Parts: sequence; C-alpha cells; structure tokens
Amino acid sequence: MSEDIPSEEELKAIIIDSAEAVISLEEKLVNVTYDNINKKRQILNMMRELPLETCIKYVKDIIPKEVLEEFKL
Repeated sequence: MSEDIPSEEELKAIIIDSAEAVISLEEKLVNVTYDNINKKRQILNMMRELPLETCIKYVKDIIPKEVLEEFKL
C-alpha cells in the first residue's frame, strides 16, 4: 500500500491547525490572559508565511511545555 506523502504546505497547515486547537483549549481550560492568547495567535498568523522547518521551531513556543513533554517533543 502506498500512501500519499503530504506536501510541505500540507504539513505546515497541519502544524498550524494543531497549534490553533491547542491555543483554543488552553484558552478554555486554563486561567490565561487574553494578551498571551492573542500573542500566540499572532505568531500563528506569521507562521503561515515561513518555511516548514521554522514553523516546527516556533510551534514549540506556542504549545504548552507540559504537552511537549508528554509527547516527548
């Protein structure tokens, strides 16, 4: 069985969509400031224009440390 390998743009979209989902959950579940959430969303918007490797580096700043540790990222 051969699976289609996602393009770099598709991978970026997955990363950004996943980070947006994490931000939305963080906003609902944790007592965070809206300023912090807005900054994270601004970073996400800028990430859309960056190369995939850079997106991967920046997403680690957006996703809470506990989540990264849980998945050993």
